[in-house]
Amino acid sequence: MVGFEKFIRLGTLVTVVFSFAVADADFEPTPSWPLCGRIMENSVENWIPEDGCPSSRWGDANYSDAPFSSTFGPRQKASESYRYDFHRGLDIPTAYHTPIFAIAKGIVKKAGLDPSYSDALIQLRHYRPGYWGSCYNGAGCYVSNYIHLSEWVVSVGDTVEKGDLIGYTGASESGFNHLHFEIRNAPGKHDAYSTWQRDAIHPLNVLPYNDTSTNNMQVTIEDVNLSNPESPIVEVKVTLNNDDELDFAKVELKLYENDGNGTLQEISQTGNTPVGNTPESIGYFVEPSFYDIEQLNRQYSYKDSSSYPWNSFKNGGSYESPYHSVMPASYDANVHLDNATSYDPKVGSFNGVLIAPAQFNTQSNDYILSVTFTKLNGISNAENLCIKAIGYDIKGNSTTATEYNCP
Repeated sequence: MVGFEKFIRLGTLVTVVFSFAVADADFEPTPSWPLCGRIMENSVENWIPEDGCPSSRWGDANYSDAPFSSTFGPRQKASESYRYDFHRGLDIPTAYHTPIFAIAKGIVKKAGLDPSYSDALIQLRHYRPGYWGSCYNGAGCYVSNYIHLSEWVVSVGDTVEKGDLIGYTGASESGFNHLHFEIRNAPGKHDAYSTWQRDAIHPLNVLPYNDTSTNNMQVTIEDVNLSNPESPIVEVKVTLNNDDELDFAKVELKLYENDGNGTLQEISQTGNTPVGNTPESIGYFVEPSFYDIEQLNRQYSYKDSSSYPWNSFKNGGSYESPYHSVMPASYDANVHLDNATSYDPKVGSFNGVLIAPAQFNTQSNDYILSVTFTKLNGISNAENLCIKAIGYDIKGNSTTATEYNCP
């Protein structure tokens, strides 16, 4: 028997995937990177920041701001003793007071200190292509957040063009010089102006980068605990090379019964049927056989707005969370996704999975994420259980299935 402690120690990743589709047409087709491809390190002759990001760099994947010290999704937070954390953006280490540029045309909604954020930021509202000035007709808007600023050169209400200088980077409370960059994508006409953490998506959905499909991603089944084959515990690891293609989105686990003649019958996973109601009318996935970082962020991060108040996600509310019993009295977007386990602060535990990201920074060779699925449906005969794991990137590209005990 493989002990439960082993899975805590090694982590694992197995999952199924139902994600919100993000189309390229939803965003500016040729955006600038916020540091203009690190133009301060790769300068242009006679260029000054006030000139803005040169148009020759817009939409060009060769001018990314990599390397990153954190990508979107689970991480160990270095500034807090490497505790487990769910990170909703990209962290881009750079020298203090590095110029920042608008990734696309937008309207300044926040500039400077704001009570909702611990450090100064700039927030830009962007409209869908062809829908300037209207979030409703365009089925929602998206915003870009630039956080930990030392200076801002725009004001609320200003309209900025793509590539315009908007401010300068600073340092987080821990003293780490970097830019935290986010994209928050309003879900549609029912909440077209939303900018809550619930709406955070992977910034590489918007920014240009060198995408090689899933050639950058490896998925391995690390261990399978069949001490109770009707409820197996499966450990999977996802590895991405550390470059600008840190675009992991989800991992899916499928279980099959082998009839002994090479025919596989997929085993239904009760957690893959959504229950209840969410603001998007999709429902909640409870203990599914997949781990999808954008979808689960959308479902299990909450709001406290006039249309979707905190109480609507609590007991008896219109969007009652399956985990309402552990929700605090006042609003907390991180009540689920950012919780570390009591036995290991480096491991997250939620919704039937243990989530164990490895330490990562710009010097790391790989980004490694391990997830252990503890709430799966199996069969009584362990010898006939086949398991397949598949990884996906944010563009929907998939890896070849990694198999355990399959004909």
